[in-house]
Amino acid sequence: MVRVASKHPKLFLTLLGVVGVGSGTILLLQELVPDSGAAQAGLVIAMFLVCAVYVGTTHEDSE
Repeated sequence: MVRVASKHPKLFLTLLGVVGVGSGTILLLQELVPDSGAAQAGLVIAMFLVCAVYVGTTHEDSE
């Protein structure tokens, strides 16, 4: 993980930012909107998709 992060620092920081903002948004939705389960699920799916794109973009085959 450290090797991948050092080769792609901007992508890694973007990933951390997306997950951080998504998590904060989920916490805000839980506090402010009583029936926000669908919105929270949508944010979780969006974060998983961003993580999948990151892994697909930075994946290196081990030899």
